[in-house]
Amino acid sequence: MGLIDTTAWYGADAPQKWAERASKALNEGLSALIGFQKTRWFTESFIENHPEEVARLVNTFLTNDVQCFEQTCTMLGAFDVRSSLKDINLPTTIIVGEEDYATPVEMSQQMHANIKNSTLNIIPKARHLTPIECSTEINKILAALIAKAYQ
Repeated sequence: MGLIDTTAWYGADAPQKWAERASKALNEGLSALIGFQKTRWFTESFIENHPEEVARLVNTFLTNDVQCFEQTCTMLGAFDVRSSLKDINLPTTIIVGEEDYATPVEMSQQMHANIKNSTLNIIPKARHLTPIECSTEINKILAALIAKAYQ
């Protein structure tokens, strides 16, 4: 299993933070979140060096239905699967960008500490959308996981 830029729990203040994000989207539209989103998704150098890719992802984000976005925010605010981590018993790699503000390294370290047979991969100088920002590194890490699973 590959867990990429994710968490088992966003924290005690998550319901409030996610509700604020949903409210902003409902009241001002998804475009009001773009500045916030881009800095969480990518490093400044990626934004500068790949403007077409960033624009494509921003446009994809803007096509979301705002009511669905609100429901997703509610779900993520309540999300807590920490107690289930101990039940995962298969080769697992956890991947996180070193500068990920959305799901910081500490969240990945907590998952790694509680998932048997897991490895933790921290990608230097990367943020939240590592499969896009660091696709070569992600592919190598996942290929190693697959090779391990078939040993």
